[in-house]
Amino acid sequence: MSKLLVTGGCGFIGANLVSMLRAKGHEITILDDFSRGNVEYLDDAAAYRIVQADIRDEDSVLKAATGKEA
Repeated sequence: MSKLLVTGGCGFIGANLVSMLRAKGHEITILDDFSRGNVEYLDDAAAYRIVQADIRDEDSVLKAATGKEA
């Protein structure tokens, strides 16, 4: 099991990706600014750590990526 960070994970494509990764046993953190994404796209929002931040915010990205393998 890997600890992964997925940016844009609450968008249509990202939500499908995180669902597949979680089904393979990975622990997922999602970083999304919700400009287009929505928690309702996720199969089980409680199963993910969700960080609301813009990918251009370097500090937020570094904090969200801490301890992740990819």
